[in-house]
Amino acid sequence: ASPTVALEIMIESGLTGSVDSESGAVAIISLGEVSMTIRSRSPRKDAYAALERFEQELRAYISRKLEELYGNDWFKARASSLIGKAKDIRKAAMERGEACAPLINFVELGELANIILSTKNWEEIFGDVFVNRVQFDQDMQKLISTRRPTMHIRPIDGVRLTELLCVMHRISAQMADDGAWKIAAESDY
Repeated sequence: ASPTVALEIMIESGLTGSVDSESGAVAIISLGEVSMTIRSRSPRKDAYAALERFEQELRAYISRKLEELYGNDWFKARASSLIGKAKDIRKAAMERGEACAPLINFVELGELANIILSTKNWEEIFGDVFVNRVQFDQDMQKLISTRRPTMHIRPIDGVRLTELLCVMHRISAQMADDGAWKIAAESDY
């Protein structure tokens, strides 16, 4: 069944509560005293929109952090293993009519994670932002595992969409905090 039909079956069977909505089915899932609402007409389309925004946000964040320390040539200094592939992809894109853009725009989500997780970048910059290397890597693997079916027009379910949004929220909050947690943790307050 499609995610919408599955959601409607859950509601109609009494497995979960519901609320009527003009935007489609809404399920309320409760675990003890905690409840969560899932609302989506098309989890894959919603995942696509969220991934698009998140990847742009992550690219901009990586660029800003590395450019602050290494200038405009940061990609060469801190992502040198990706230069050849990124240049090839950019060249092919330009041959198809795309405009020239910075090399970071031509790397995939997994490669963005690798830039952050590279030993030098993690130790000198990103470890203070994303707190726990293992957790960050696991979060990125969750995003990648949802990105593939989303971008290749295969279905995803509401649970995977919910996980995607929760992981993106956690990583985005860490980027917004930008390492302030460490200063607070080390303060005498």
